[in-house]
Amino acid sequence: MAFEDLVRAQGINGRMVGTDEEQALLRAGTGRYGMSLEQADASLRSAASGQRLILQRDIDREVGDFVAAAAGPRGRLTPAVFEQGVSLYGRRTERQLTDPQIRSRLKSIVERRGLIPARRGYLWRTRGWFDRIPAETPSTGPRAELVGPAVAPPADVSLQPAARAEIVAFLESWGRAVSSGVVDRVLPLYDPQAVLLATVSPTPYQTREGLRPYFTRFLSNQNITVQWAEPFIVSDRFLVSASGLYTFEWDASPQQAGGPNGPGRTVTPARFTYVLRRDPSGAWQILQHHSSELPAMNRPAAPAPQA
Repeated sequence: MAFEDLVRAQGINGRMVGTDEEQALLRAGTGRYGMSLEQADASLRSAASGQRLILQRDIDREVGDFVAAAAGPRGRLTPAVFEQGVSLYGRRTERQLTDPQIRSRLKSIVERRGLIPARRGYLWRTRGWFDRIPAETPSTGPRAELVGPAVAPPADVSLQPAARAEIVAFLESWGRAVSSGVVDRVLPLYDPQAVLLATVSPTPYQTREGLRPYFTRFLSNQNITVQWAEPFIVSDRFLVSASGLYTFEWDASPQQAGGPNGPGRTVTPARFTYVLRRDPSGAWQILQHHSSELPAMNRPAAPAPQA
Protein backbone atom coordinates (compact mmCIF):
# COMPACT_ATOMS: atom_id res chain seq x y z
CA MET A 1 0.00 0.00 0.00
CA ALA A 2 1.38 3.41 -0.99
CA PHE A 3 1.40 6.24 1.54
CA GLU A 4 -1.32 8.09 -0.38
CA ASP A 5 -3.51 4.98 -0.14
CA LEU A 6 -3.02 4.98 3.62
CA VAL A 7 -4.30 8.56 3.72
CA ARG A 8 -7.23 7.75 1.44
CA ALA A 9 -8.19 4.90 3.75
CA GLN A 10 -9.14 7.51 6.37
CA GLY A 11 -12.42 8.11 4.55
CA ILE A 12 -14.01 10.40 1.98
CA ASN A 13 -16.39 13.30 1.49
CA GLY A 14 -15.76 15.62 4.39
CA ARG A 15 -14.56 13.29 7.11
CA MET A 16 -12.35 15.15 9.60
CA VAL A 17 -8.83 13.88 10.23
CA GLY A 18 -7.93 14.81 13.82
CA THR A 19 -4.51 16.11 14.74
CA ASP A 20 -3.58 12.84 16.43
CA GLU A 21 -4.41 10.89 13.26
CA GLU A 22 -2.59 13.40 11.09
CA GLN A 23 0.51 13.19 13.25
CA ALA A 24 0.37 9.40 13.12
CA LEU A 25 0.14 9.49 9.33
CA LEU A 26 3.18 11.75 9.15
CA ARG A 27 5.01 9.29 11.38
CA ALA A 28 4.10 6.50 8.99
CA GLY A 29 5.33 8.54 6.01
CA THR A 30 8.72 9.26 7.57
CA GLY A 31 9.15 5.83 9.15
CA ARG A 32 7.46 3.08 7.18
CA TYR A 33 7.71 4.79 3.79
CA GLY A 34 11.10 6.51 4.20
CA MET A 35 9.86 9.96 3.19
CA SER A 36 11.13 13.29 4.46
CA LEU A 37 8.71 15.14 6.70
CA GLU A 38 8.08 17.74 3.97
CA GLN A 39 7.33 15.00 1.41
CA ALA A 40 4.97 13.23 3.80
CA ASP A 41 3.12 16.46 4.56
CA ALA A 42 2.76 17.33 0.87
CA SER A 43 1.51 13.83 0.01
CA LEU A 44 -0.90 13.87 2.95
CA ARG A 45 -2.39 17.18 1.86
CA SER A 46 -2.66 16.08 -1.77
CA ALA A 47 -4.41 12.82 -0.92
CA ALA A 48 -6.66 14.52 1.64
CA SER A 49 -7.72 17.09 -0.94
CA GLY A 50 -8.59 14.38 -3.43
CA GLN A 51 -10.74 12.59 -0.84
CA ARG A 52 -12.28 15.85 0.44
CA LEU A 53 -10.94 15.16 3.90
CA ILE A 54 -10.92 17.93 6.52
CA LEU A 55 -7.62 18.44 8.36
CA GLN A 56 -8.24 19.59 11.91
CA ARG A 57 -4.92 21.46 11.91
CA ASP A 58 -6.26 23.81 9.23
CA ILE A 59 -9.47 24.41 11.15
CA ASP A 60 -7.53 25.14 14.33
CA ARG A 61 -5.53 27.76 12.49
CA GLU A 62 -8.54 29.36 10.79
CA VAL A 63 -10.63 29.59 13.96
CA GLY A 64 -7.60 30.71 15.98
CA ASP A 65 -6.96 33.52 13.50
CA PHE A 66 -10.63 34.52 13.71
CA VAL A 67 -10.83 34.79 17.50
CA ALA A 68 -7.40 36.49 17.70
CA ALA A 69 -8.49 39.15 15.19
CA ALA A 70 -11.80 39.65 17.00
CA ALA A 71 -10.00 39.93 20.35
CA GLY A 72 -8.16 43.00 19.09
CA PRO A 73 -4.63 44.23 19.81
CA ARG A 74 -4.98 43.72 23.58
CA GLY A 75 -6.15 40.13 23.14
CA ARG A 76 -9.32 40.48 25.23
CA LEU A 77 -11.65 37.59 24.37
CA THR A 78 -15.30 38.19 25.18
CA PRO A 79 -17.87 35.40 25.70
CA ALA A 80 -19.63 36.56 22.52
CA VAL A 81 -16.49 36.14 20.40
CA PHE A 82 -15.84 32.74 21.97
CA GLU A 83 -19.37 31.63 21.01
CA GLN A 84 -18.78 32.85 17.46
CA GLY A 85 -15.60 30.76 17.40
CA VAL A 86 -17.53 27.70 18.62
CA SER A 87 -20.09 28.21 15.87
CA LEU A 88 -17.40 28.62 13.19
CA TYR A 89 -15.54 25.51 14.37
CA GLY A 90 -18.75 23.51 14.25
CA ARG A 91 -19.50 24.62 10.70
CA ARG A 92 -15.99 23.92 9.45
CA THR A 93 -15.95 20.42 10.96
CA GLU A 94 -19.47 19.79 9.65
CA ARG A 95 -20.60 18.99 13.21
CA GLN A 96 -18.36 15.93 13.52
CA LEU A 97 -17.44 16.99 17.07
CA THR A 98 -19.86 17.49 19.94
CA ASP A 99 -20.40 20.95 21.38
CA PRO A 100 -18.41 20.14 24.56
CA GLN A 101 -15.53 18.80 22.44
CA ILE A 102 -15.49 21.99 20.36
CA ARG A 103 -15.51 24.20 23.45
CA SER A 104 -12.60 22.31 25.00
CA ARG A 105 -10.69 22.46 21.74
CA LEU A 106 -11.29 26.19 21.36
CA LYS A 107 -10.24 26.77 24.97
CA SER A 108 -6.93 25.07 24.16
CA ILE A 109 -6.50 27.26 21.05
CA VAL A 110 -7.24 30.42 23.03
CA GLU A 111 -4.66 29.52 25.66
CA ARG A 112 -2.00 28.72 23.07
CA ARG A 113 -2.65 32.05 21.36
CA GLY A 114 -2.15 33.87 24.62
CA LEU A 115 -5.59 35.54 24.53
CA ILE A 116 -7.07 36.82 27.78
CA PRO A 117 -10.70 35.84 28.53
CA ALA A 118 -12.69 38.89 29.58
CA ARG A 119 -14.16 39.08 33.05
CA ARG A 120 -17.91 39.33 33.46
CA GLY A 121 -20.40 39.55 36.28
CA TYR A 122 -22.29 42.15 38.28
CA LEU A 123 -20.91 42.05 41.83
CA TRP A 124 -17.80 39.94 41.24
CA ARG A 125 -16.29 40.03 37.78
CA THR A 126 -14.52 36.73 37.06
CA ARG A 127 -13.45 34.53 34.16
CA GLY A 128 -15.53 31.65 35.45
CA TRP A 129 -17.34 31.33 32.12
CA PHE A 130 -14.00 30.30 30.58
CA ASP A 131 -12.43 28.46 33.51
CA ARG A 132 -15.43 26.13 33.79
CA ILE A 133 -14.85 24.75 30.29
CA PRO A 134 -13.17 21.32 30.73
CA ALA A 135 -9.62 20.97 29.49
CA GLU A 136 -9.24 19.04 26.27
CA THR A 137 -8.57 15.32 26.62
CA PRO A 138 -5.99 14.05 24.09
CA SER A 139 -7.37 11.44 21.74
CA THR A 140 -5.82 7.96 21.71
CA GLY A 141 -7.51 6.53 18.64
CA PRO A 142 -6.49 3.19 17.12
CA ARG A 143 -4.85 4.79 14.10
CA ALA A 144 -2.41 6.71 16.29
CA GLU A 145 -1.53 3.56 18.19
CA LEU A 146 -0.99 1.51 15.05
CA VAL A 147 1.10 4.04 13.19
CA GLY A 148 3.26 5.36 16.01
CA PRO A 149 3.82 8.42 18.19
CA ALA A 150 3.16 11.95 17.03
CA VAL A 151 5.75 14.05 15.26
CA ALA A 152 5.93 17.79 14.69
CA PRO A 153 4.53 19.11 11.39
CA PRO A 154 7.19 20.27 8.94
CA ALA A 155 8.88 23.62 9.31
CA ASP A 156 10.45 24.55 5.98
CA VAL A 157 10.71 28.31 5.88
CA SER A 158 14.05 28.90 4.23
CA LEU A 159 12.60 28.68 0.69
CA GLN A 160 8.90 29.35 1.26
CA PRO A 161 7.91 33.06 1.31
CA ALA A 162 4.50 32.34 2.81
CA ALA A 163 6.05 30.28 5.62
CA ARG A 164 8.62 32.99 6.24
CA ALA A 165 5.81 35.50 6.60
CA GLU A 166 4.18 33.16 9.12
CA ILE A 167 7.33 33.23 11.29
CA VAL A 168 7.56 37.02 11.08
CA ALA A 169 3.88 37.24 12.09
CA PHE A 170 4.57 34.98 15.07
CA LEU A 171 7.44 37.21 16.23
CA GLU A 172 5.20 40.26 15.91
CA SER A 173 2.52 38.49 17.97
CA TRP A 174 5.15 37.99 20.69
CA GLY A 175 5.84 41.72 20.58
CA ARG A 176 2.14 42.53 20.91
CA ALA A 177 1.85 40.15 23.85
CA VAL A 178 4.76 41.91 25.58
CA SER A 179 3.21 45.31 24.83
CA SER A 180 -0.05 44.19 26.42
CA GLY A 181 1.72 43.95 29.78
CA VAL A 182 -0.12 40.68 30.53
CA VAL A 183 2.20 37.84 31.58
CA ASP A 184 -0.42 35.17 30.83
CA ARG A 185 -0.56 36.36 27.26
CA VAL A 186 3.19 35.93 26.80
CA LEU A 187 3.83 32.57 28.48
CA PRO A 188 1.61 30.40 26.19
CA LEU A 189 3.87 31.38 23.29
CA TYR A 190 6.69 29.39 24.92
CA ASP A 191 7.16 25.62 24.83
CA PRO A 192 6.58 23.92 28.22
CA GLN A 193 10.33 23.09 28.30
CA ALA A 194 11.49 26.50 27.02
CA VAL A 195 14.82 28.11 27.92
CA LEU A 196 15.16 31.91 28.15
CA LEU A 197 18.39 33.93 28.33
CA ALA A 198 16.82 37.33 28.87
CA THR A 199 17.85 40.86 27.91
CA VAL A 200 17.86 42.46 31.35
CA SER A 201 18.64 39.53 33.63
CA PRO A 202 21.83 37.51 34.27
CA THR A 203 19.79 34.44 35.24
CA PRO A 204 18.85 31.65 32.78
CA TYR A 205 15.20 30.63 33.03
CA GLN A 206 13.79 27.17 32.25
CA THR A 207 10.25 25.86 31.62
CA ARG A 208 7.24 27.95 30.70
CA GLU A 209 6.23 28.56 34.32
CA GLY A 210 9.86 29.18 35.24
CA LEU A 211 9.77 32.22 32.95
CA ARG A 212 6.96 33.83 34.96
CA PRO A 213 9.15 35.70 37.53
CA TYR A 214 11.17 37.34 34.77
CA PHE A 215 8.20 38.49 32.71
CA THR A 216 6.35 39.62 35.84
CA ARG A 217 9.24 41.98 36.60
CA PHE A 218 9.89 43.05 33.02
CA LEU A 219 6.25 43.74 32.18
CA SER A 220 5.93 45.94 35.25
CA ASN A 221 7.55 48.61 33.04
CA GLN A 222 4.87 50.84 31.59
CA ASN A 223 3.93 51.14 27.91
CA ILE A 224 6.49 48.72 26.50
CA THR A 225 6.89 48.69 22.73
CA VAL A 226 8.98 46.38 20.51
CA GLN A 227 10.39 47.47 17.15
CA TRP A 228 11.79 44.81 14.82
CA ALA A 229 14.46 44.76 12.15
CA GLU A 230 14.12 42.19 9.37
CA PRO A 231 15.05 38.79 10.90
CA PHE A 232 17.34 36.12 9.47
CA ILE A 233 15.42 32.82 9.32
CA VAL A 234 16.80 29.33 8.73
CA SER A 235 15.25 25.91 9.29
CA ASP A 236 15.64 22.18 9.10
CA ARG A 237 12.97 19.47 9.12
CA PHE A 238 11.86 20.15 12.68
CA LEU A 239 13.11 23.50 14.00
CA VAL A 240 13.18 27.13 12.90
CA SER A 241 15.74 29.70 14.01
CA ALA A 242 15.02 33.42 13.72
CA SER A 243 17.77 35.93 14.61
CA GLY A 244 18.11 39.67 14.34
CA LEU A 245 17.75 43.00 16.12
CA TYR A 246 14.88 44.52 18.05
CA THR A 247 14.47 47.59 20.24
CA PHE A 248 12.50 47.80 23.47
CA GLU A 249 11.13 51.10 24.77
CA TRP A 250 9.19 51.83 27.95
CA ASP A 251 8.36 54.79 30.15
CA ALA A 252 11.34 55.87 32.18
CA SER A 253 11.06 55.49 35.96
CA PRO A 254 11.78 58.49 38.20
CA GLN A 255 15.24 57.05 38.89
CA GLN A 256 15.95 57.00 35.12
CA ALA A 257 14.57 60.47 34.43
CA GLY A 258 18.01 62.01 34.19
CA GLY A 259 19.44 59.30 31.93
CA PRO A 260 20.76 59.70 28.37
CA ASN A 261 17.30 59.23 26.86
CA GLY A 262 15.83 62.12 28.79
CA PRO A 263 12.77 62.06 31.06
CA GLY A 264 10.46 60.28 28.64
CA ARG A 265 11.43 56.81 27.50
CA THR A 266 14.02 54.13 28.23
CA VAL A 267 15.39 52.68 24.97
CA THR A 268 17.14 49.28 24.92
CA PRO A 269 18.43 47.98 21.56
CA ALA A 270 19.07 44.23 21.68
CA ARG A 271 19.92 41.12 19.65
CA PHE A 272 17.68 38.06 19.59
CA THR A 273 17.61 34.43 18.56
CA TYR A 274 14.41 32.40 18.77
CA VAL A 275 14.33 28.64 18.18
CA LEU A 276 10.78 27.61 17.30
CA ARG A 277 8.98 24.34 16.80
CA ARG A 278 5.35 23.45 16.24
CA ASP A 279 3.22 21.88 18.94
CA PRO A 280 1.04 18.86 18.03
CA SER A 281 -1.73 21.18 16.80
CA GLY A 282 0.64 22.95 14.39
CA ALA A 283 0.98 26.19 16.37
CA TRP A 284 4.45 27.72 16.72
CA GLN A 285 6.04 27.82 20.16
CA ILE A 286 9.37 29.18 21.42
CA LEU A 287 11.74 26.42 22.50
CA GLN A 288 14.75 28.66 23.13
CA HIS A 289 14.99 32.44 23.34
CA HIS A 290 18.29 34.30 23.68
CA SER A 291 18.21 38.08 23.98
CA SER A 292 21.19 40.32 24.79
CA GLU A 293 21.63 44.06 24.95
CA LEU A 294 23.34 45.55 21.90
CA PRO A 295 26.92 46.64 22.68
CA ALA A 296 27.10 50.39 23.24
CA MET A 297 29.51 50.94 20.32
CA ASN A 298 26.90 49.57 17.88
CA ARG A 299 23.85 51.37 19.23
CA PRO A 300 22.05 53.93 17.10
CA ALA A 301 22.17 57.44 18.47
CA ALA A 302 19.36 58.27 20.84
CA PRO A 303 16.81 60.71 19.40
CA ALA A 304 16.93 64.24 20.73
CA PRO A 305 14.26 65.04 23.35
CA GLN A 306 11.24 66.78 21.93
CA ALA A 307 10.61 70.29 23.12
